[in-house]
Amino acid sequence: MPVDRDICIYSDEFYRTFNTEQSATEIESILAHLSPQIKAQLPLFATAHPRYRRHVIEAAQDVLISTETSAAIRQAKRQIISNAMVTDNLNNIELFGHYTLHLEGVDLSGLDNLSGLDLRNARLDGANLQGLNLTGVRLQGAILTGANMEGVNLTRSNLTGTNLIDVNFRNAFLGKVKFSNMNLTGVDFTGAQLHHSNFFKSNLTNTNFTRASMVSTKLSDALIQPSTIFTETILMGAQLARLDLTGINLETANLTCADMRRVNLEGQDVRILRIKRAFLDGASLCGANMSGMDLRTVRMEGADLRGVDFRDSNLTGQNFTGANMAGSQVQGAVLYGSNFTSAVLTGIDFSNANLERVTMMGNNLSGLNFTKANLRNAVLVAAKMIGANLDGADLTKARLELANLTKAKLERTNFTGASFSGLIIDRDMLAKLKSAQPAVRDDSKSK
Repeated sequence: MPVDRDICIYSDEFYRTFNTEQSATEIESILAHLSPQIKAQLPLFATAHPRYRRHVIEAAQDVLISTETSAAIRQAKRQIISNAMVTDNLNNIELFGHYTLHLEGVDLSGLDNLSGLDLRNARLDGANLQGLNLTGVRLQGAILTGANMEGVNLTRSNLTGTNLIDVNFRNAFLGKVKFSNMNLTGVDFTGAQLHHSNFFKSNLTNTNFTRASMVSTKLSDALIQPSTIFTETILMGAQLARLDLTGINLETANLTCADMRRVNLEGQDVRILRIKRAFLDGASLCGANMSGMDLRTVRMEGADLRGVDFRDSNLTGQNFTGANMAGSQVQGAVLYGSNFTSAVLTGIDFSNANLERVTMMGNNLSGLNFTKANLRNAVLVAAKMIGANLDGADLTKARLELANLTKAKLERTNFTGASFSGLIIDRDMLAKLKSAQPAVRDDSKSK
């Protein structure tokens, strides 16, 4: 195998060595006597001169490997070099982090523990790394498009800048892995362990999380599409804040204790979701169907609840402080002890509703229908109830101090034990009220 005179352009020593034609055997002999400093440059030399790559790489292995103190890493590097040479993937072979290691399509699945290996910027497109323990392996900037990483262990890894499009991570161990700001299109996480991992602002188009365990995983501000699959996904305690979940199928997902603040669920059938103890503060739920649900432990402070169907739901103790509930349906709902302070309640039909011990202090309830509603022990202090329909309502022991009931309908309304200090009411209704309720105090105001 002749050697051209100009093949060694990177080193004076190389040039002096190869100034005549040499056979392959002679090249190997010469390389064996080169200084360590020159040997360290051999991968670059091999890149420039493909005809002699194998001889150069073989001669340089000791320099590339012997500095490692870990026997496992030395073995891994030898295997990687061997695989690369067998598959002729030796372009840009300067190994382990300085240049690009080309291992496209290489099968590395049989290697022992690779913990601590440096594969930064490596080309591993379509490579097979199935079942490998990659904890501590440096993969920043590596290209793993379409790689098989089923069952790998990457716990606590930082994959910043890594290309993972279409990677197979089925049944992988990926706890506390940083996937933030990454394009994860087409990645298969089926059955993967993703506890406390971070997907902040990542692209999850066509990403499959079927049966994945994502306890306390951060998905806030990620790009979720209808093509993102969450079949039987465990999202307990997961952070889903600000996600647009319209059209997303979460029917079989477990969202217990999930942080869903300011998510968009407009028009969705929320009945199919498992959201016990979830946080929906500030969420947009306009037109959502939440009928017949047990929502006692779900937080919805400041949520946009316009037009929500709450019929026959259990909302006991619910805090609707600051929520916009205009046009919501609550017929047959249990609202015992709920707090509506500063909530917008325009257009709601409260007829037959259980509103015992609710707080509507200072609320604008004018024109609302409370026919036959249970308002026992309700706090209606300073509530504006002009023209409200309270026919047949039970306001036993209700607090109506400073409330305004002018033009309200009060046929068969029960005010037994209610407090009226400062109540504003029509004069004719006051007389009727006193006649029906002797305990009514004279300090009520009439118009």
